[in-house]
Amino acid sequence: MKPILSIVVPVYNAEAFVARTIENLLAENVSKEIILVNDGSTDSSLEILQAYASKYSCIKIINQENSGVSSARNVGMDAAIGEYIFFNDCDDIQEIGTLTRAVDYFDMGVDVVIFSYKDVGARGKILSVTNYLSTGYYSIEKWASDVEGLINSHIVSCSGTTVRKLSILREYNIRYNESLNIYEDVIFGFEYMCFVNKLYYINEPWYSYVHINPHSLFQGYHNTQAQAVPLLLKTVERFFNKVIDAEYIPYIYKYAQIIYKAAVQNEAKHQPFFSFDAKCKLKTIADSPYLEYCNVSDSLLPKMYFYCLSHHHFTLLMFLAGLYPKVVSAGWRIVIPIGRFVRRKILHNMKKLS
Repeated sequence: MKPILSIVVPVYNAEAFVARTIENLLAENVSKEIILVNDGSTDSSLEILQAYASKYSCIKIINQENSGVSSARNVGMDAAIGEYIFFNDCDDIQEIGTLTRAVDYFDMGVDVVIFSYKDVGARGKILSVTNYLSTGYYSIEKWASDVEGLINSHIVSCSGTTVRKLSILREYNIRYNESLNIYEDVIFGFEYMCFVNKLYYINEPWYSYVHINPHSLFQGYHNTQAQAVPLLLKTVERFFNKVIDAEYIPYIYKYAQIIYKAAVQNEAKHQPFFSFDAKCKLKTIADSPYLEYCNVSDSLLPKMYFYCLSHHHFTLLMFLAGLYPKVVSAGWRIVIPIGRFVRRKILHNMKKLS
């Protein structure tokens, strides 16, 4: 019998936690197929997958050479035969019953079901809980009306918070961009939302985004970030152009400034000042049609970035972008001791007066 729900799980060297994830998914009381895409694991992950597949007919294993999470998701999506699809990272979990309840909401005629999530540390400590609007049925225009709240919540970009219609993904050829190693979730999420008319949102953290290494995202070098910036901004702008009027523009400017700053600092933090590779990537950013957004700001930093990028002063930009965090850090190291000194002087004088 054809399953209602396809669950795609990319697996790469996940021997420590993939069994927990599979057990969690097996507990869902919904007609399902669990597609485990082994992305060239070199540990015992494949043996664990095979052990489960031998016991449960709903589990399918696809093996491929290591090609990245986007490739694994696309391969799983191509193999899926369910009416709805859910992407689950192998180190993340959802409350048991989440997917069963989510599928039921499609009876209301919606195109997608989205729920909130919580960030969880490697030891199980809840780091934060993401909330957006109250639980309920929304038109896409109403749901997207709080532009700043929607973007800041990262609800759209987190694959594990969304159950989608497989038919929409296939009709409009929506896929994960395999050439990117950053923002691919955001682009995929907003591309899908461009074709959504109605949705059901649950403002409860049913999904747990588990940070095995909470610092890796910020410390690692993303070699495709410059390439991703114009693609990301194009997709986000396209979505908001479709669903709401021009009132969203001021925050899109602010969002673009954040994205450009992150891309520049990604190069400055990990590349030498005179790196030819970094200059090529900064030129990609500079040639983006969205660079003008950085000039619409009262803040010095976006204007500085805009000037250097628009005039191709890439070495200067690398120097300034690398220097800025150090100046800020040094500033606090100066300010805090001065504050302590002033406080001691005030307390000393107060004692004299008493």
